[in-house]
Amino acid sequence: MQKSVSLLQDEIISTAFLAAKYLKLINFNKKAYVIGSTGITRELEAVGIPYYGVGPDPLNTNLGEFVNNEFKPDPSVGAVIVGFDEQFSFVKMVRAGSYLNDPKCIFIATNTDERFPLPGYVIPGTGSIVKAIETCSERKAIVMGKPNSYIADVLMNEHGIIPERTLMVGDRYNNIL
Repeated sequence: MQKSVSLLQDEIISTAFLAAKYLKLINFNKKAYVIGSTGITRELEAVGIPYYGVGPDPLNTNLGEFVNNEFKPDPSVGAVIVGFDEQFSFVKMVRAGSYLNDPKCIFIATNTDERFPLPGYVIPGTGSIVKAIETCSERKAIVMGKPNSYIADVLMNEHGIIPERTLMVGDRYNNIL
């Protein structure tokens, strides 16, 4: 007989939560451009950070028309957050790269998972999108999720987690060392 496990929402730390928490902790007071899903935007809303960018953003004209007449960078954007985005596009890459051209603009990645482990298919993960933005912006993202230290720092500082007595379980079977 298998035992049922029930987790409360506050017992799970997502990388979207960590991204919003990071911005809140540094007293971020601008708008975020989000390449990702509504999971990120819900976390930003929870801490009062305005955003834009979720959803389809296709190139409906030629690049020259888009750059010269359609895209006017929003001067209130001070961060780019990149997560998993099934609707990632060239236009989103132009927007993110343009914002990140400002060295004061914060660049956050929720995670760097290269691909989803689905036998027989290549399903690009967030890391593939992050690499594209890093390449065009010539910047490195601050990564929230494992194996980076930010998630561990939050757990230790806010929940008194002792690393020597802790086991962290990931969500991918192919990350075993």
